[in-house]
Amino acid sequence: MIPRMQETLEFLQTPLQKELLKDISGNVPDEIKEVALKWLSIFEGTGKGFAASIKNRWKVTDVSVIPHPDDSFQKEGRVTLEVDVTPVGTPFEALSMASLADPSDYSQITGNAPEQVKEAALTWYKLLQGHTYIGFGYHVRRKLRILEVSVEPSPDDPQAECTKMVCEVEIGSEMCNAQGALDHGCMMFLIDEGSAISLLLLKIYKEHPESMIGVSQTFNIMFHDPPPRVGTTLRVVNRSISFNDGIGIGSCSTEIWDEDKHRLVVSGSQMQVQASKTKS
Repeated sequence: MIPRMQETLEFLQTPLQKELLKDISGNVPDEIKEVALKWLSIFEGTGKGFAASIKNRWKVTDVSVIPHPDDSFQKEGRVTLEVDVTPVGTPFEALSMASLADPSDYSQITGNAPEQVKEAALTWYKLLQGHTYIGFGYHVRRKLRILEVSVEPSPDDPQAECTKMVCEVEIGSEMCNAQGALDHGCMMFLIDEGSAISLLLLKIYKEHPESMIGVSQTFNIMFHDPPPRVGTTLRVVNRSISFNDGIGIGSCSTEIWDEDKHRLVVSGSQMQVQASKTKS
């Protein structure tokens, strides 16, 4: 048995101090409440992986077994967590809009897309980094390289156009779980932002008046291969699928490839709607 797995099993079999359970409500025995705390601790690991600053602030408030809402003869487990949403991070100098992208940044991006579309891809990744705090996903975005931005015929209809944005990133420890593999949450993070930007680029290319990232409505994710580990190079291929100008609904997708082994790791798609305008 590998050492890490042996340590995990020993940790799961070791009772916790009762003091750690006193603030957890619920109708299950303390032994079950312990399981929730232990697994959160295992997922947290050394506190240096993906979203570590959030995992460090998780608080278990309730562990219960309740009747299933659709069949009272069935039971389901419920674990309630609490976390403060705060701008925790290291302050850094605010970015000015003028400095978000300059020609030297996007001149190395290949592809047939116009310069303003390539510039928008770079600008939006920088915008999502934030202006005041080094927040969620900051260090992952900083490592991401945009390799290509293209406008090409849709694979299913040559009369329709789609935008493709290809990025590359090397997996670091800040992207991994406690087991040292690429965290599923990090995969979702890359899929969410990459696919959303690719859809936005289609709107910019078509000179749509509302050229802003939309609001995510649905996600569909499929995992194809075991998560790669630190040092692996990922190729992130993002594509717009469709955009209905009349009702402001669009869809987009992402594939994340293990560049070293030429294997598809995960793919995902989402549907977005145009955000409603704020009432004055």
